[in-house]
Order: sequence, then structure tokens, then C-alpha cells
Amino acid sequence: NCPYWDDKLLKQAQELSEKIPALTPTATAATGQAAISDQTLSRTYDYFKNSKANQKEYRTFHLMVKTEAEAKAALAQIEAGASFESVARKITLDPGSKSKGGDLDWGLPEHYTGNFAAAMREMKAPGLYPRPVKTEFGWHLIMIKDIRPALIPSFEEMRPELEKALRKEGVK
Repeated sequence: NCPYWDDKLLKQAQELSEKIPALTPTATAATGQAAISDQTLSRTYDYFKNSKANQKEYRTFHLMVKTEAEAKAALAQIEAGASFESVARKITLDPGSKSKGGDLDWGLPEHYTGNFAAAMREMKAPGLYPRPVKTEFGWHLIMIKDIRPALIPSFEEMRPELEKALRKEGVK
């Protein structure tokens, strides 16, 4: 899966492609499937690119615990001088980021769950979010290390993912 593509964007791209006059599809030699026209791919990519134009990506670290009390205790440790990464390595319940000190790498808020995404969007500058955040997975502390304009892959980099997503939706 492409980290830049989501179901909402796929639905919007499908609706857009239905408005685009399709070129006559031809079967590809390799798969026997109808080819998606370059025009459809190009316009879908342009739609994708424009939808990401003003978005920001966040270099996010987090730790997750079961209770608000545990989250507040961890927050107190960090505010007292402990490094976020060392506290995350010790107590986070997230197995995917535990060994990395809570590092989730770069991502768009839309790729995270409700309250977590909302907290990311509130952050206008790098730093520690001032309070624990509750999600359906537990209680989180969130540290934003950096913020940048969203990186948009080139058309050629996105082409296979666009074809796959549009084919899944039956677009020609």
C-alpha cells in the first residue's frame, strides 16, 4: 500500500474518473486486463497531487499505555527531564515503535485515528503535546520532532499504485 493513498482519496478519484471521457481500453499482453488510459491515470494523479498541496507531514513519536494515570506519570517523567525515547522504550504497549523509542516516522495526520490526528494538527511547531490523548487503542503521549510540507511522489512513482487502486474500483 502507498502511504499517501487512502480510501477517501480513492473514492474521490473514482468519482473524478467517471467524469473523464475514457479512452477505449485495450487488453494488456501481460495480464489480459483492460489497460487504464494514461489520461485517466494522469488526471487521477493531478487530483491526488492537488489534494495534498497544502498538507503537512509530521515526524511523530508516541508512547501508548492502558490508563490515563500511566500516561500522566510518563508525562511527568518526560517533563522532569527523561528523554521521550527512553520512556517509550520502557513502557509503550506499541510493539511496532517500542524498539525505536516511539518513532512513527513521517506521516500525515489523516493516517492516524481521530483524537491522535487532531492532536497532531493542533501542533504548530515541534514539541511534546501537553496532555495525554485517548484513542480506541489506549492513552498516548505524542512528541512532534519536525513538520514539513507533505512530500508528493512523482507520477511515475505513483503510477503502479494508481493503476492498482483504480483497477480495484473497476475504472478503465
